[in-house]
Amino acid sequence: KVIVDKENEKFVADEKALYSYVDGKKKLELVFDSLDEEFVVPLDVAIIGTRCFSNNKSLKRIVLSEGVQEFYHDSLRDNNSINEVFISKSVKKFYSCIYNENEMDYYNERINVLFYIDEENPYLFRDEDSIYEVLDDGTYKLVLYMYDGKGKTLLLDNTSIIGSGSFSKLKN
Repeated sequence: KVIVDKENEKFVADEKALYSYVDGKKKLELVFDSLDEEFVVPLDVAIIGTRCFSNNKSLKRIVLSEGVQEFYHDSLRDNNSINEVFISKSVKKFYSCIYNENEMDYYNERINVLFYIDEENPYLFRDEDSIYEVLDDGTYKLVLYMYDGKGKTLLLDNTSIIGSGSFSKLKN
């Protein structure tokens, strides 16, 4: 457990996690180690920070509540126990990560996470092997390519942007 001074305007903690404030939005910084298998992000959290789940090896499921607007794929880094992430309809941005060659083993492990995106989410959706962001002009941005097989890479016809890091898993 972390105790944050009540006078601290940048950080706050509860019994489960440490949070910061970024441009007036609450950001999840670190989930404390516990025996819980599921972590439901509090409603007042808007941003899921990088590596915030690294400290809790018991977690299997993450549920992003309706307040979450931004999710960083890197939040799952250094935690191989998480196998499901539920993304609410409020999540507008899904930031994928760029991995160098030395980090490919980590990424290959993370590809096994199942991402469930609320069907009512107007900003993000998932097809069989990818996560896309819907852009203002109605076209799509590929944010994470998860196909782990052999063969051709298939993108949706309306894809206009290939996001940075979306193909990090592929070596060619």
